[in-house]
Amino acid sequence: MTTKQLDKDQQSILYVYSKYSSEKDTVYLQYTAALVIFYFLMKNKIFPLYKEQLLVYDYKDSRKYMWEDKKFMEDVNVVRDFDFLNRARLKTAGYRDLNAHYCTQKGLKYIEEGKANLVDTKAINKLLKCKCGNYLQVHLEEKSPVLRCTKCRKKEIVVEGFLYNLSEPIGYRHTSSFL
Repeated sequence: MTTKQLDKDQQSILYVYSKYSSEKDTVYLQYTAALVIFYFLMKNKIFPLYKEQLLVYDYKDSRKYMWEDKKFMEDVNVVRDFDFLNRARLKTAGYRDLNAHYCTQKGLKYIEEGKANLVDTKAINKLLKCKCGNYLQVHLEEKSPVLRCTKCRKKEIVVEGFLYNLSEPIGYRHTSSFL
């Protein structure tokens, strides 16, 4: 680990992972679900508008183009380098690979000690928390992912624009990347 501190984007990544995963309870946040959450936060101007890059990635039972940016991927790796996130990786015959992370006890302590002070936790919670107090869960639906409260079932948000249809023109500059 370096003596460098986490920047605002990296602190936001850690904060969100701390709400959706846990080392103590061995609960992981699958990487595609994390991408949905951060895309939603980006579209709501809570997370920076990274230059979008299209990546072919596993989504449900097929390969699709979806939002991911190299800077986001690099920031997740920086947070991992601080030992604040642990990754699990699984490869199967049906999927190229499946990645998931959980927030470590060390990462949780960093947040609890107030060191993630650059994060707008109120704005993040306002978007990702239901009125019943639960965090919205990611459901990978066929046309678009959905953020849904699984407790009270009263809140549901369709995350438009996360998946790309390559038969339609893309209305902004982008570069394609393949994993």
